[in-house]
Amino acid sequence: MVISYDRLGYGWSDDPDQFRTNKRMAIEPEEVLNQLGIDTFILVGHSFGGLNARYLAKQFPNKLKGMVLVDSPHLNQYTLSFPNVHHIGERLVILIFKLLKALSFVGFARLIAKFRWLPKRINDLVEKLPQDIQPILLRQIFSYRSFKTLVNEFSILEKGCKEIGNQSLGGLPLIVISRGFDDLVLPWADRRDKHLDEASWEMMQRKISSLSSKGKWLKAEKSGHMIMLEQPERIVEAIRELVKEVRGEKLFR
Repeated sequence: MVISYDRLGYGWSDDPDQFRTNKRMAIEPEEVLNQLGIDTFILVGHSFGGLNARYLAKQFPNKLKGMVLVDSPHLNQYTLSFPNVHHIGERLVILIFKLLKALSFVGFARLIAKFRWLPKRINDLVEKLPQDIQPILLRQIFSYRSFKTLVNEFSILEKGCKEIGNQSLGGLPLIVISRGFDDLVLPWADRRDKHLDEASWEMMQRKISSLSSKGKWLKAEKSGHMIMLEQPERIVEAIRELVKEVRGEKLFR
């Protein structure tokens, strides 16, 4: 069985009734699984969802049997990498989301989505989805509630990274998948900084895989950050590997 859910504030889920924290977000999938009567599971988390997955591993270690982290944050992205670039970049992103939140309140953001007034990179990624899903997804993303949630989540990202730190995952079967190229580069960073920053990111992804004695790192060479859209087969293969490991076929050495 495969279960996918929308965090509070996104998609078809309710709006959160209090300020978001990583600990609260980690409880949400646990509540979903309890309602479905599922006691053990393998967890897959992409980007910010990977941070939440690590919180869940900390809170419910006996239920979690394996984890796939897809281009997820690392504590040291604020120290080992280029801290000024990351801090300035995140402030800029939050500012953009605040602007889009205001525009969505008056309906203009919906026009952006309807007429695809988006960067080519984003449009190319949207085109990889089934055609009937594209307008639904864009309407949901370019909504006041989504941008409100995004502003909240980005504002606690650094704090969440510091709280989870480099906590050991023991012998939990773990596969970390990182992007092949950076499609989130900042316009003011020169070519050398972009190259060094990406090399630092890959090193940090490898470090995440080393948090488990059964950790493994993979690279999606043909993907940017949205690996599930550009190379979904890499994630599917990773999940299948973990399922075999959990069933006792011992793929990890």
